[in-house]
Amino acid sequence: MTYKGNIMNKRMDLPKLPGVNYSFRPRSYEYDPLDVVRFLTKDIQNQYIRELVRDWLREGSPENHFIQAILMDEINEVGESAQLVERLNPEYMGGNHSAPFLPFETEIGRICLASTTGDVISIRARSSDAGYHYRIVDEYYLDDGEYDIGLSYSKRPLTFRQFILLIESATIRGMSGTLPFGWEYTNIDCGDDDLDTQDYREFTHVESDFYPHTTEHFEQHQDLVYGPVWDDDE
Repeated sequence: MTYKGNIMNKRMDLPKLPGVNYSFRPRSYEYDPLDVVRFLTKDIQNQYIRELVRDWLREGSPENHFIQAILMDEINEVGESAQLVERLNPEYMGGNHSAPFLPFETEIGRICLASTTGDVISIRARSSDAGYHYRIVDEYYLDDGEYDIGLSYSKRPLTFRQFILLIESATIRGMSGTLPFGWEYTNIDCGDDDLDTQDYREFTHVESDFYPHTTEHFEQHQDLVYGPVWDDDE
């Protein structure tokens, strides 16, 4: 395992969730064809379309002609559906301009920002005979040179704890704070008077198809810093 400093021995910034196995390690970073929803949508980079199609597949039928059209559009890399929703609302752009995948590379997590253009930061693992190589890219710096990560290689897929540490140790050059919340800290530092603590809380969303408790783990941060989510009717 190759890393900078002693990252794998450091403590996680956030407390562990009760009842969650942080030693969980996926067998590989390959999608299971039996997990039909994730397998069919694994190549959809646009966040809005990905969530929309996954909801439809869970609630409806994969024979739906509209779903089939979107999936074929993505498989053939035409991108017409993504371009369409981008024209409807810039917030739906998220993921449209992600860096191309390297051979044998898979997205193992993503950080979605509630920015004007819905930016997506992609956490990726590239498999080789020796193990897995990691990098973080976004939709602006396609040379992935803007992110310093503490872990660059491992022989096996990461445990959930190691995956959390990979994210928590990553820094954004020229910005205070680490991933995944450096962008929140920047908004706070800018002191946007139109934003309240609830806006800051909901600015960052972290998810993973390989580590099912990722979102729940990082939502602790918002709870600890900004307080729990409140109902708009309260």
